[in-house]
Amino acid sequence: MGKKRDVYELLDKYRFLNYVWWLLEGNILFWLTSFPFLLTLLIFNFKFNNLLSVITSIFIGPSLFALIYAIIRAGEDGGILKNYFISYKKYFISVLKVWIPVMVIFFLIIFNINFLSQFKTLLLLKLLNIFLMCILLTATLNILIVKAKYEFENKKCIDYCFKLAFIKSIRYNMNFLIMISTYILLSLVPVYLYSYGVAIACLLSVKNFVPVFQFIDENRE
Repeated sequence: MGKKRDVYELLDKYRFLNYVWWLLEGNILFWLTSFPFLLTLLIFNFKFNNLLSVITSIFIGPSLFALIYAIIRAGEDGGILKNYFISYKKYFISVLKVWIPVMVIFFLIIFNINFLSQFKTLLLLKLLNIFLMCILLTATLNILIVKAKYEFENKKCIDYCFKLAFIKSIRYNMNFLIMISTYILLSLVPVYLYSYGVAIACLLSVKNFVPVFQFIDENRE
């Protein structure tokens, strides 16, 4: 029994080390393919209220999708690197068709929040815009996860996510909490935030969606 337990412990350590490497590799690839946006953030001190941030943000969508796609298939042939670039190239235009409208709405909300911040009497409107931004980011992440898992057309992914918002509302909204909590925790040690932050948030969101995947598998049209 002792030898058997040692083997299981060794396998657990091996899986853990695999994930440590996969997440680091995926996070590096994400920032490499999003480099124009990252450079813009560094130039403007991480502020979004400029035209260059709007333009370069288009690289985030395909990069985020490719990262999720690669994480889902991390244990398959090709690993993170091959699956990342396959999905990035194959779905670049398709993802942009979802991502560009999302970014337009996102930056409009950011503009509204900055404008409303000048007026204390408009606090409720500011909070409403923040709430709308949370809904937008959550929906977008979930659409990308469903698309990365099943490679559906955009319309089908949006339809599924609209239904999931009601049928699997806890799992659906949990992904936003995962994004925020991952950022808060890892920001305490910035080197981990930059090295693993996006990849860890994606991995946890995918793991959170496992029951959702089961539901989709059982109800696929």
